[in-house]
Amino acid sequence: MKEHCISPRRGLTTATLCAFVGLLGVPSLPSVAWGQVNLAGLPGMPSLPLPGQDPGTFVGLPGMPSVPLALPGQDPGTFVGLPGLPSLPLAAGPGNFVGLPSMPSVSMPSVSSPADPGNFLGLLGMLGVPSAGDPTSIGEGPGNDEVFTLKKTVAIAGLAAFDISWVDTTLMQYLLADRTNAAIDVIGTTDLTLDHQYKDNFAGATGNNDTSGPNGVLTLKNTVGNTEIWVGDGPTVLANATPSATCATHTPFPTTQGGNTFVALNGKCSSVKVLSATGTALKTIPTNGALRADELCFDPTDNLILVANDADSPPFISFISTTSFSVVKQVPFYQATGGIEQCQWSPRTGMFYLNLPVVGNGPDGNVLVISPATKAVVNTFDIPVAQCAAPQGMAIGPNEQILLGCNGKSPDGFFNSVVINENSGAIVATLVNLGGADEVWFDEIDDHYLMSGGSHKATGSDACNKQFGIVDTEGTKIDQITCLTSVANPHSIAGDNASGNVFVPVSGGVQVYTPSQPDDHTRLVFRPTP
Repeated sequence: MKEHCISPRRGLTTATLCAFVGLLGVPSLPSVAWGQVNLAGLPGMPSLPLPGQDPGTFVGLPGMPSVPLALPGQDPGTFVGLPGLPSLPLAAGPGNFVGLPSMPSVSMPSVSSPADPGNFLGLLGMLGVPSAGDPTSIGEGPGNDEVFTLKKTVAIAGLAAFDISWVDTTLMQYLLADRTNAAIDVIGTTDLTLDHQYKDNFAGATGNNDTSGPNGVLTLKNTVGNTEIWVGDGPTVLANATPSATCATHTPFPTTQGGNTFVALNGKCSSVKVLSATGTALKTIPTNGALRADELCFDPTDNLILVANDADSPPFISFISTTSFSVVKQVPFYQATGGIEQCQWSPRTGMFYLNLPVVGNGPDGNVLVISPATKAVVNTFDIPVAQCAAPQGMAIGPNEQILLGCNGKSPDGFFNSVVINENSGAIVATLVNLGGADEVWFDEIDDHYLMSGGSHKATGSDACNKQFGIVDTEGTKIDQITCLTSVANPHSIAGDNASGNVFVPVSGGVQVYTPSQPDDHTRLVFRPTP
């Protein structure tokens, strides 16, 4: 069963607005999971939870007593009212529902659902505002959802080589893996200034991506509630690290499947480094690659980090316990002839997802589904090169969606990206001309995908070699593509859900984009219920 939910516009105090009621100026939406949703408050006010029973659900405003509310399909003599106002009859048949005294009732179409084929109720109707009909009709307005404009460029001295970005809304910080300065750059998301550069014996920019670092970066809450910064790094002498660690004598897997030749490490290997929220070095965890430890993702349920050594022979992944700070398993992928790229963990399925840009002799790539319990591949999704050449970036979106940022050029000459279904791997949308992407991001408040990349279109008057793109998950509509001027490839991006700002590192600093207008409508998204 599914519930129809509204993602709130940024700035409201509610985390999820699920309709029996609508906000002023916003259509009401039917719910088909009665008793399992939150009841929205008015703008700026908290939503009120339903207790979980069907007939006993209620509505009320902050500071006011609750008022009984009967569900659609019950006795047509049931009523709804607000404190100090008379109760009013509610029709059960298709057509009308009630307005407040001196305000007309509003006709509305009947909406079918698995729970009830009749009508639904919203506060909007009480105020004389029509409610929406079938929720599938609620979609993109005639204009773009939001238009993002450059607000500021935060200068970072000498910045020319960088990798992954991250935003921690609790810390109110944007983090960038800065190879030029061998540091994690920290920019405040409110003051938009470079506040810190955390250094931990990172590999730096060596002139070769495969040996450089820092690379992947993310933050997580440990089991006692403290924030930690986890960073994938290139090969360094870990005896010099703080705290120090010891590399193995050779890489963990033979260079050919079934062979017996390993790469010697000679005291220098890849690692994951863990820092405190204030930049203090906490742990150095060897992954024992001859080349870099790259992008990583976090499973908070099983307290696991998955990190890829994408350029080693063979490429491999490491599962690291965030409680013991130790590698618990490593898995090689001899078929990954194009390396390994971004991974994510889905809270809906409890699975890791991992991009392989090219498999075997190609040309297609794969998305692997990996169980945290068994630490083994449980499903493989083929990603056709005609829609997505070289899947690299990955973001978990709404409604069973996963965005894949595709880095290569498809046979038709265009650089595309795609959205797939996380259960079947089926491509549900192709984002034509919005490719060349590495890292991609999902803004869960406004339901936007954020992308940046080094290639937009092979030919044409609107060709854009380096770009920043905004995609609305409602209909997977491309809202905006902005061309960027940067010597470095702008392949990194992160968004701040609190402010709406988007951070795009370029040569010499980080560009901050901000929405110049509000959403043109509240989004309809779908989330599973038990």
